[in-house]
Amino acid sequence: FKRTINTIIHYPDFCEEQQKIKQNHIAYDHEEYEYGLTCMATGLYQNGQLIAALGCSGPTTRLGFKGLAQLEENLKKTAETINQLLEV
Repeated sequence: FKRTINTIIHYPDFCEEQQKIKQNHIAYDHEEYEYGLTCMATGLYQNGQLIAALGCSGPTTRLGFKGLAQLEENLKKTAETINQLLEV
């Protein structure tokens, strides 16, 4: 059911979002579950298999103030480091 006006409930919208995630290797929840809450996550892989996710969430205004692009970059770098350790 639709929790906020941003909740994805239609399959074509889901497919479009899924393509963005595959392309950018990051998933966002832009106030889709709760107003005022934004989340982002990326995958952790071992032997090419997705085994977990690494994410962060917080108040939308605070994350925006910190800079979503910078947080996304840091999240991806951290996941890359963990992924390298998992391949050892």
